[in-house]
Amino acid sequence: EATLATVEKHDASTPLFLYLPWQAVHSPYDQVPGWPYKKSDDANTYRGMLWRSDHYVGALTAMLKSKGMWDNTLVVYSADNGGRGAGVNYPFRGEKRTNFEGGIRAAAFVSGGLVPAKLRGTHSSVRLHIVDWFPTFCQLAGVDPGNVPPEPPLPIDPSNPTKDIYGNNSWPSLDGIDVWPLLMRGERN
Repeated sequence: EATLATVEKHDASTPLFLYLPWQAVHSPYDQVPGWPYKKSDDANTYRGMLWRSDHYVGALTAMLKSKGMWDNTLVVYSADNGGRGAGVNYPFRGEKRTNFEGGIRAAAFVSGGLVPAKLRGTHSSVRLHIVDWFPTFCQLAGVDPGNVPPEPPLPIDPSNPTKDIYGNNSWPSLDGIDVWPLLMRGERN
């Protein structure tokens, strides 16, 4: 609801970056479920949380369209890892906190008016990592990611793996690539 209020107050003529890290659908399953599901067990609570997420994605989409912002909008909806416990990662082995595909491959979709009409509703075989979104968003916004440190890190010393190679004036440089051109090719599974 706070997100909807933010969008409602926003001047549609200026760009808006909105990061919405929803906890739903995620444990702990002690959140108040959304209508029409009653909290009777974890599965029903999970369904309610999913319903609520779907409801707010729909409300946010409707608001962006009503304000004339949809055509210049990119929506990225992504899980951060595979399911765990009752989460089903079939046909992949493993779950959250493992290095198997069931733990690291996550569901995601890209939508919004920035996605060309010919690609809407299609599947993509492009594999990417969550760190690729930052340089992609920067490129789409016409902004230089500017993540180059003023001083390069010191060389890694294998005999001293705990040595601080960054100091006060360095940091790891940007990790990730702009994946927008790959996504716009329209490759399919």
